[in-house]
Amino acid sequence: MYARLLKQIGLQNESDDTVSDLEERDDEVWTPDPVQLSELLREGIALLQTEAADAKWEALCKVIEEAGDEKIVFFAQPVETVGVVAAFLKKRFGVDPAIIIGNQSDDERLSQVRQFQSPDGPRFLVSSRAGGEGLNMQRARRLVHLDVPWNPMDLEQRVGRVHRFGSRKTIIVDTIVAAGSREVDMYRIAREKLALISSQLDPEQFEILFSRVMSLVPPKELEGVIGGAPPGPLGVQESNAIGKLVTEGFKTWNSFDSTYRHEAEKIRSIDPGTATWSDLATFLTRYGDASATNDVGLPTFEFRNDEIVAVEEKLPALQFGSKIYACGDTGGLPIDSLNGQSVYSLGLNLPEVTEILRSRFIPDKLVGCALLRLDSDIQSALNNESIIGLLFFIRQTIHYELGNSREVTLSLVGVALSSEREVTELTSDRQADVVRSITKAQRSKEPALPEMIMNMKVAENEMIPKLRMPSDEEISRGIRHAVWPIAAIAFV
Repeated sequence: MYARLLKQIGLQNESDDTVSDLEERDDEVWTPDPVQLSELLREGIALLQTEAADAKWEALCKVIEEAGDEKIVFFAQPVETVGVVAAFLKKRFGVDPAIIIGNQSDDERLSQVRQFQSPDGPRFLVSSRAGGEGLNMQRARRLVHLDVPWNPMDLEQRVGRVHRFGSRKTIIVDTIVAAGSREVDMYRIAREKLALISSQLDPEQFEILFSRVMSLVPPKELEGVIGGAPPGPLGVQESNAIGKLVTEGFKTWNSFDSTYRHEAEKIRSIDPGTATWSDLATFLTRYGDASATNDVGLPTFEFRNDEIVAVEEKLPALQFGSKIYACGDTGGLPIDSLNGQSVYSLGLNLPEVTEILRSRFIPDKLVGCALLRLDSDIQSALNNESIIGLLFFIRQTIHYELGNSREVTLSLVGVALSSEREVTELTSDRQADVVRSITKAQRSKEPALPEMIMNMKVAENEMIPKLRMPSDEEISRGIRHAVWPIAAIAFV
């Protein structure tokens, strides 16, 4: 402690470029008031001789006892606290804990983490803020804050060391702080101010909001408000300054959140189409030599009895090429391996899939009208017994603005032709049912009547300009449409 005091007051000039747990020093050398410093040191020594000196140790032991035999990660800001806690744990439990501090090399830190992660390794890991980012301590699900940093994002980063992506454990976090400390006082003022300005929001989302807003509060400014206050509880001036910082942080978050929500709504409003995962599986099985294999597991989570528990959801899988793919929406979550083999997410954007799609929908040579037998499934899907044919088109909507163009939508349009020469555009739901039914229909070797083919040609020539024609509103907005006929199907 004495050596650190010498460093901080500028009496020891050492050039040290390594990462450390010391606070950043200002360019100007700060010199403390020796009289005031002496008084503070005397007060600290006096506190060590009171019951208050044991209060934090008692609280710490209580948390350890409640954890049973579980591994625990402890976090503290000052490196001295790390040393004192590590010594206490060794004396109390007889085993050296793993330690992460700032002047360790990357290899030394990783070695300490590996020891802790090992089933036979130390039960405790004590870390300064140097371990708050990047390291994986997922072996433990219990974390103890031995102090409250001024920047709440430091708390989030600490929790992130044990609550990793794909974790299936409920993380238990304890915070041990001295009542009445300035950090606790600052958090109370900030929470009260945020609760006041965000009263219209869902109270259950307050904790998430608080973390996000406080992460936008400049740590140096917050540190200046708290550190520059006179001895004793924070006063009105400091409370107002903290409230102003929180308000500015909330405005910044609110602006970002509004923009994000607007963009998210635009994404959600995009038509996902009517094809299903089952349709993709059928297509790849028929044209890509894919085959069904055992279902794979996807870890999802439910809240039960105040615990977040992992629930295994099953998804169908395909053996496609040399890999296994989950044929379903994984939401970006990792997929369990199947018999030790890695499982990947299936999608239309995979090169293997797009190659098969192109080969089936863009043939090398021109083809004519498809001739199919009209069966009951097709009639049921169309709800029309006098059907003679189907036409399908791709309609691309383009927006022209300031000399630039961009695609707005790309849609499939299907129309049905009846024997009475009526043309009916299919709804998206019915269109999907029709496409599924005609993929199962039998081809016909009987020739189509010339009159039928002529009627289909006339209908196609009438539909293309109709689908291309923009409305007056679309013309004013720079919207135009391009149309391509992609399939003609006659029933015999």
